[in-house]
Amino acid sequence: MWEQYLTLIWTWHKLAVRVLLGLTLRVEVLVIYLRLKAASRYSITV
Repeated sequence: MWEQYLTLIWTWHKLAVRVLLGLTLRVEVLVIYLRLKAASRYSITV
């Protein structure tokens, strides 16, 4: 019983870490994309 509980916690932990990593990666990509967009727009106007 105890081992089942531990494996359950472990799987949830791995899942949560994966989801968090995916979210942070997505946010970083979005920020980089927006920065590039702003930079290109700025260079076009200048």
